[in-house]
Amino acid sequence: MTPRPSDIAEQRGKLIKLLENAMDLAEDLAEGKTAYLIERALDEARSQQFRPRR
Repeated sequence: MTPRPSDIAEQRGKLIKLLENAMDLAEDLAEGKTAYLIERALDEARSQQFRPRR
């Protein structure tokens, strides 16, 4: 079954929120390398090129 565009948008929103929370934690813990990797993942999730894996 192919997911509906609204389902994909909802899932992307959840992923972005989760990554934003993870970024806040990494910054609070002064985990620079981890924050950098999370930031890259956020950039990817926010981009128009994002394609969820199945």
